[in-house]
Amino acid sequence: MNIKAKNKHMPHSLKDLLGNAISRANISREVTAAQIVLEANRYFDSKLGTTKRKDMKAISYSNTILTIATLSSPAAQYVSQLQAEIIAHIVSVLPTASITRIQTRVMHKFPQSEGC
Repeated sequence: MNIKAKNKHMPHSLKDLLGNAISRANISREVTAAQIVLEANRYFDSKLGTTKRKDMKAISYSNTILTIATLSSPAAQYVSQLQAEIIAHIVSVLPTASITRIQTRVMHKFPQSEGC
Protein backbone atom coordinates (compact mmCIF):
# COMPACT_ATOMS: atom_id res chain seq x y z
CA MET A 1 0.00 0.00 0.00
CA ASN A 2 1.29 3.38 -0.96
CA ILE A 3 1.89 5.87 1.93
CA LYS A 4 -0.08 8.65 0.26
CA ALA A 5 -3.09 6.37 -0.11
CA LYS A 6 -2.83 5.38 3.53
CA ASN A 7 -2.80 9.04 4.68
CA LYS A 8 -6.07 9.70 2.86
CA HIS A 9 -7.84 7.41 5.31
CA MET A 10 -6.23 8.74 8.49
CA PRO A 11 -8.67 10.41 10.90
CA HIS A 12 -8.59 14.17 11.22
CA SER A 13 -7.35 15.75 14.41
CA LEU A 14 -9.93 17.05 16.87
CA LYS A 15 -8.43 20.53 16.51
CA ASP A 16 -9.04 20.48 12.75
CA LEU A 17 -12.58 19.17 13.15
CA LEU A 18 -13.48 21.79 15.75
CA GLY A 19 -11.96 24.60 13.72
CA ASN A 20 -13.95 23.54 10.67
CA ALA A 21 -17.17 23.19 12.68
CA ILE A 22 -16.69 26.63 14.23
CA SER A 23 -16.11 28.16 10.79
CA ARG A 24 -19.15 26.42 9.31
CA ALA A 25 -21.36 27.52 12.20
CA ASN A 26 -20.09 31.10 11.79
CA ILE A 27 -19.35 31.41 15.51
CA SER A 28 -15.62 32.07 15.48
CA ARG A 29 -16.09 35.62 16.83
CA GLU A 30 -18.14 34.35 19.76
CA VAL A 31 -15.65 31.60 20.52
CA THR A 32 -12.76 34.08 20.43
CA ALA A 33 -14.65 36.45 22.75
CA ALA A 34 -15.29 33.65 25.23
CA GLN A 35 -11.62 32.61 25.12
CA ILE A 36 -10.49 36.19 25.79
CA VAL A 37 -12.83 36.58 28.78
CA LEU A 38 -11.77 33.20 30.15
CA GLU A 39 -8.08 34.02 29.78
CA ALA A 40 -8.51 37.40 31.51
CA ASN A 41 -10.10 35.62 34.48
CA ARG A 42 -7.30 33.03 34.48
CA TYR A 43 -4.83 35.89 34.60
CA PHE A 44 -6.59 37.30 37.67
CA ASP A 45 -6.64 33.86 39.30
CA SER A 46 -2.90 33.37 38.81
CA LYS A 47 -1.60 36.89 39.47
CA LEU A 48 -3.78 38.34 42.20
CA GLY A 49 -4.30 37.47 45.83
CA THR A 50 -7.68 36.23 46.99
CA THR A 51 -8.73 39.62 48.38
CA LYS A 52 -8.14 41.53 45.14
CA ARG A 53 -9.31 38.67 42.94
CA LYS A 54 -12.81 38.54 44.37
CA ASP A 55 -13.31 42.23 43.45
CA MET A 56 -12.89 41.87 39.68
CA LYS A 57 -14.18 39.68 36.87
CA ALA A 58 -13.90 39.87 33.09
CA ILE A 59 -17.46 39.80 31.77
CA SER A 60 -17.40 40.55 28.05
CA TYR A 61 -15.40 41.26 24.93
CA SER A 62 -16.74 43.12 21.92
CA ASN A 63 -15.25 45.27 19.16
CA THR A 64 -11.70 44.93 20.55
CA ILE A 65 -12.78 46.12 24.04
CA LEU A 66 -12.53 43.84 27.07
CA THR A 67 -14.97 44.76 29.85
CA ILE A 68 -14.08 43.98 33.44
CA ALA A 69 -16.62 44.34 36.23
CA THR A 70 -15.34 45.44 39.62
CA LEU A 71 -17.01 45.74 42.99
CA SER A 72 -15.32 49.01 43.93
CA SER A 73 -13.70 52.10 42.46
CA PRO A 74 -10.25 51.17 43.86
CA ALA A 75 -10.49 47.79 42.10
CA ALA A 76 -11.40 49.55 38.84
CA GLN A 77 -8.39 51.85 39.27
CA TYR A 78 -6.17 48.81 39.87
CA VAL A 79 -7.44 47.14 36.68
CA SER A 80 -6.72 50.35 34.76
CA GLN A 81 -3.15 50.33 36.07
CA LEU A 82 -2.73 46.70 34.94
CA GLN A 83 -4.31 47.22 31.52
CA ALA A 84 -1.12 46.82 29.45
CA GLU A 85 -0.04 43.75 31.44
CA ILE A 86 -3.47 42.10 31.14
CA ILE A 87 -3.61 42.69 27.38
CA ALA A 88 -0.03 41.44 26.91
CA HIS A 89 -0.83 38.26 28.84
CA ILE A 90 -3.96 37.52 26.81
CA VAL A 91 -2.18 38.14 23.50
CA SER A 92 0.70 35.89 24.58
CA VAL A 93 -1.77 33.04 25.14
CA LEU A 94 -4.14 33.91 22.27
CA PRO A 95 -1.97 35.51 19.55
CA THR A 96 -4.94 36.29 17.31
CA ALA A 97 -6.71 38.28 20.05
CA SER A 98 -7.18 41.94 19.19
CA ILE A 99 -7.70 44.04 22.32
CA THR A 100 -7.31 47.80 22.05
CA ARG A 101 -8.37 48.67 25.57
CA ILE A 102 -10.00 47.54 28.78
CA GLN A 103 -13.04 49.27 30.19
CA THR A 104 -14.18 48.79 33.75
CA ARG A 105 -17.66 48.85 35.25
CA VAL A 106 -18.23 49.28 38.94
CA MET A 107 -21.15 47.06 39.97
CA HIS A 108 -22.87 46.08 43.21
CA LYS A 109 -22.54 42.40 42.28
CA PHE A 110 -21.22 40.44 39.35
CA PRO A 111 -23.65 39.37 36.63
CA GLN A 112 -24.54 35.68 36.51
CA SER A 113 -22.40 33.64 34.13
CA GLU A 114 -24.30 31.78 31.44
CA GLY A 115 -23.40 28.12 31.27
CA CYS A 116 -20.23 28.39 33.36
